[in-house]
Amino acid sequence: MRLYWSHARLASASGDHDAARSSITRAIGLLEATEDTMHLGRAHLLAAEIAIFDDDPYAATEHLHAAEGLVAAVGDLPDRAWLKIERAITFARTGDPGSAIDEATEAVDMLARHDDAELRGYAQWALGESLIAAGTTKAARSAFTRASDLIPPDSRYAATVLRSWARAFPTDAETLA
Repeated sequence: MRLYWSHARLASASGDHDAARSSITRAIGLLEATEDTMHLGRAHLLAAEIAIFDDDPYAATEHLHAAEGLVAAVGDLPDRAWLKIERAITFARTGDPGSAIDEATEAVDMLARHDDAELRGYAQWALGESLIAAGTTKAARSAFTRASDLIPPDSRYAATVLRSWARAFPTDAETLA
């Protein structure tokens, strides 16, 4: 299971979303045969993240539905925030910016005092995506700036955040480069 999980993360980071999806699906299959609900919930969150990175918010929605009960029951603060982040991005990309902003704001608030800067940055990115979907560009630019300040350059989220920012604000792309 750990091998499939690791392979899914590495494949996703390198942009091979088909291999990532295949590996996390295998990990989920193995976890479903156990009673490890915490890791099963996390696996569904990773599958949702992979679907988001592959621009498939509808597949992400299916995994988020599967993760919701598991993460709410046994997940810790980072897991619950991760769920809200993925939900926010999914809402933003499926035409529900109000719900996206609510979820992203809750994730940002939940993580305000958390020591994981990368996760706080990922929440800021979700807020930026949500604000862009709502047409609130000034606030979105601020959220993208906070995200890029928090996420380390070697993070699996770094390139995604910068691509998203450049897509939302093409004139900023020269500054980001």
